[in-house]
Amino acid sequence: MIINLSKNIGFCNGVDRAITLVKECLKTNKIAYTTHPIIHNSIVMDNLKNKGLIITTIDKIPNNSTFIINAHGITKDDLVKAKAKDLLLIDCTCPFITKIREQLVEYNKKGYKIVFIGDKNHKEILSYSSYINDFEVIENADNFIVDYNKNYVFVPQSTIDVIIYNKIKENIQKLFKNNNNLVVFLKSICYTTTSRQNEAISMAKNNDIIIVVGDDKSANSKQLFNICREYCKEVYFIKSLDDLNRYKIKFKNSLGIISGASTPKELVMEVLSYMAEENKTIENSTQQSFAEIMNSIKEPKFIKPGSVCKVTVEKADQNGINVILDNVNKKNDMAFIPNTEVSSEKEYNPDDYKPGDSIECIFIGDNKYSIKKFEDKQAENKDIQFILDGNDYDLRIDMVFKNTVDGKVKLKGIGRRIGSYEVIIPTGQIKGHYINNEEELKKYIGKTLKVRVLPPKLDENGKEIKQKKKIYVSSNIIKDEEKQKSIDEYWSKVAVGNLVDGIVKRYNEKLGVFVKLTPYIDGLVRHEDIIWTKKNKLSIDEMKSVLEPNKTYTFIIIKADKENNKIGLSYKELQKKPYEIAAEKYPLNTVVKGKVTRVISTLGAFVEIEKNIEGLVHISELSRKYVENANDVIKVGDEVDCLIKSYDNEQISLSIKGLLPEEPEKTAEENSNSGSENLETKKKGKKEKKEKKVEEDIGPSEYISSNTGTTIGDLFGDILTDDSDND
Repeated sequence: MIINLSKNIGFCNGVDRAITLVKECLKTNKIAYTTHPIIHNSIVMDNLKNKGLIITTIDKIPNNSTFIINAHGITKDDLVKAKAKDLLLIDCTCPFITKIREQLVEYNKKGYKIVFIGDKNHKEILSYSSYINDFEVIENADNFIVDYNKNYVFVPQSTIDVIIYNKIKENIQKLFKNNNNLVVFLKSICYTTTSRQNEAISMAKNNDIIIVVGDDKSANSKQLFNICREYCKEVYFIKSLDDLNRYKIKFKNSLGIISGASTPKELVMEVLSYMAEENKTIENSTQQSFAEIMNSIKEPKFIKPGSVCKVTVEKADQNGINVILDNVNKKNDMAFIPNTEVSSEKEYNPDDYKPGDSIECIFIGDNKYSIKKFEDKQAENKDIQFILDGNDYDLRIDMVFKNTVDGKVKLKGIGRRIGSYEVIIPTGQIKGHYINNEEELKKYIGKTLKVRVLPPKLDENGKEIKQKKKIYVSSNIIKDEEKQKSIDEYWSKVAVGNLVDGIVKRYNEKLGVFVKLTPYIDGLVRHEDIIWTKKNKLSIDEMKSVLEPNKTYTFIIIKADKENNKIGLSYKELQKKPYEIAAEKYPLNTVVKGKVTRVISTLGAFVEIEKNIEGLVHISELSRKYVENANDVIKVGDEVDCLIKSYDNEQISLSIKGLLPEEPEKTAEENSNSGSENLETKKKGKKEKKEKKVEEDIGPSEYISSNTGTTIGDLFGDILTDDSDND
């Protein structure tokens, strides 16, 4: 089950402008009058009435009161009466309507007959027609009679069904096909109307049910309802949540929600929320959350001091410039620019400002405007806009921002003022952690940091929290991007077997040595990958003796885990193995001195001839005599001279026997002692049997590991242990 929400929800620009002007007016004047609803939506109008808006006839409005012209415009008669009563006019007419009215007046002066296509009782057409003297209103072309002695301007109502209008237009064009009359079809259908109607057709074709949210007095909302009914079997017109409770709408596949141009977005979102909850479904049109949809709709922008305005010069003298506010039809549309507010770049000269010149300026209050402040603001906003556009900006730090809450000073961050704006780097966006010490923050003053604007803060409803004249920026965002870029670039070159340089940074008793490969990536050399040794773990001092702190070494990558940003390194794989060192230093038959480190009774003795270099003296090489138990002739800790016998299969074989004198040959009498001979034979057989058993169990009798330096004695009890990397 899916809910598809129209992209065009909330007020159109014209309605939005009207509501904004009325609200601002009621803030100042408390009470204001109008002759018709500002817009056709009862919910909105009830709200405005509660704020002080009174709807009555023009005759009942007190003199010198505030009079609001609704979005559809005012008739000429009412305008004359309003001026006669000296009413303060707040013109909320949609600018699009005003533009069309001005065009119609011009065509009327040129002798064109104006033909309105739409509802003759609609406020828009009543307003238009009051300013011209030759017009008629038609709903279609069926009863239209052409006067071929006249030129015509056809004006569709701004909210008319576009498809219906195009058919009417086509029929009218046929009437003038063979005549030379000048015929103009004015483009007076509001672009919002066209856009919403096109979307309504598309949604009606692609959803099981359509809900049109609007007011039954709103022409554009009713048009949307009628359009949807042509393409969808089940269409509901909803004015409020009460209607939803009454209809109890249920659907199986998809539901579309659209709204009229005078429907507040809050009501649309209430309908969406209600339907989603009732049908346990999701909104799908843009895959946005409620908060994101709300934020995507422009909020009203109030006209207030500091706003930029366009004005037209009426006259200029030594005191300043008298100007007329552009696009304002009010009695008090005159304004003044004092000579002190003309320009900050050059001396004021009235001759530089001719009647009719267009000027941009800023409203500063009391019906006064300033060109100087506009120029200053332009200069300020150049940098500000650059920042707000999301560009990276080099911000020079001038100050520490702080405020006082309940008597306590709260640090906000660092930054500077650019014009009327405060550009602030919050305390948590300077480094990788919060800085809550003012003295530490002051150290940044005078420095320049590269920053980027932070995303806007949202309230609990997902609505953007406006920050008045404050722009919050971050240095961390850029640093994080640079960090990620550096990490990605490095990982693109990482492969097992590659050689890399790194700086030794820290030691961990459990894990090994951490090596800095880049500013953002460390590698780990585990204990067993530091040096060829029989030890499972090295002490920190032993690690430092091999890999000194803050020194650069070359390592080989033995493991690469990009997902977890881990790299395993080996130092020992690039170093010579113990037997290789021994082979270079001690040729065969070299006599070496060593220390017994281990004795296995039936195998022999392990002798360390240098640190981490061991060889095996097989039991048969311990003595010229038969040895049944190695412990009988040699002990751990004994220092012995040995002969290098071989370096076969990466193993060092040693011999003590080779350094002992030959045994004297036996006499005939000794050899004739059969009893002794038999005994010797038995011992020899027993010895050979034991040696065979040992070799069958643990392999060759002369051994040193080529990978770890571990001897047979190390492996004797762990012969079946898997020596794979468990990292």
